[in-house]
Amino acid sequence: MTKLRSLIADIFIIMLSGNIASAEANTEHKTYSEYSNAAEETVSASRTSVNFDYDVSVETKLDNREYDPTPLDFSRTIFGVRACIGLGVRINQNKITHRILAGADPLYEFGGGWKVEPLLYYQMSMPLKRSKLEINAGAFPRVCSRAFYSEAFFSEADLFYNRSYKGLQFSWTGRRFYYEFGCNWTGQINAAAPQRREQFYIYSGGEHRLMTFSKLGYAFVMHHYANSVQTRGVVDDILASIYWECNFGSLIGIQALKSRLGVLQGYQFDRLAMEKASLPTRGEWAFELRNWNVALVNYMSFGKDLMPLYDRTDASGDIYGSNLYSGDPLTRNNPSEKCGLYDRLGICYEPNICKGLKLRLQVDVMFNLQSYIGTRQIIGISYTLPYFVRSRKNKHNNKE
Repeated sequence: MTKLRSLIADIFIIMLSGNIASAEANTEHKTYSEYSNAAEETVSASRTSVNFDYDVSVETKLDNREYDPTPLDFSRTIFGVRACIGLGVRINQNKITHRILAGADPLYEFGGGWKVEPLLYYQMSMPLKRSKLEINAGAFPRVCSRAFYSEAFFSEADLFYNRSYKGLQFSWTGRRFYYEFGCNWTGQINAAAPQRREQFYIYSGGEHRLMTFSKLGYAFVMHHYANSVQTRGVVDDILASIYWECNFGSLIGIQALKSRLGVLQGYQFDRLAMEKASLPTRGEWAFELRNWNVALVNYMSFGKDLMPLYDRTDASGDIYGSNLYSGDPLTRNNPSEKCGLYDRLGICYEPNICKGLKLRLQVDVMFNLQSYIGTRQIIGISYTLPYFVRSRKNKHNNKE
């Protein structure tokens, strides 16, 4: 009886072992492709890393403007502190880098008050053959736009007060060139804010290095200034420029010896008040001599008025002024001038105190064809938090 029980147990074990082996063989046969996919996913995952990321910067600026009586602008002092704070993640996926950040762009004007704008943006950086493609989407910091736009496009005050873009931007960077194209949506019709106009900027700029010391560049901005719930009327405000810049500083052993010569072409058309568009043309020339972080700078613009609608009113009787134009109002002409000239001469000291920390001390004097305009004094200090949070894998992927 005992031998019979032992024989039955041995047969059961043999049958069970055979079923297990058959099942393992069938499983291996059926899931070979799944194993291959899993292996590919494992390799892909090994090339992907996710890390904490941030954009943090702060700037305090005193910009004091003392003008003699002039119809072009008024004396005032810009004094305040501004920060850009974005927190999120950086995803390195093979050779493509993705960033998703959220934060705020707060401004506190001394003697004024607080203004806070939200930031929420996605960034992508993808290497191409001998170049790189970048995308910014959402409400992103203005510093993401790296093309050059002179003060005829955007004034120093506009750069301080409007520190973020809302829209989309594409950038293409190579060893000898940089180009960008984007849209900045700044106004939307809203019944709750009947005076708010629909408006946006289409912008593009770039430059191509011709030689070690020379480059050719362009800038283009189309400002669409449209209706509000309360006010009818559309203004087309378009400005384009092409410029040539030379820097001989490295040839003579100093920081910079720059000269930039450009031509600006405008297109101004108030569709309700004008029968035909205004097409002003203006030239500009800039010079910079810099060494030991001390610079002598000069900016000159000459020609027809690029802001012919500045002092005019819209259908509701409101002056267009800085609501329509973002450029420096001193680059306009006096009402009696068909062709005018504006010149600003300054001296500045801009040392890099340490990594991320910059100081700016500057004094300017301004003139036009008719008279001395006034002076401007600038004291600024800015700090950009360097990137300390990076894993070894992240650094390796960035090098790729």
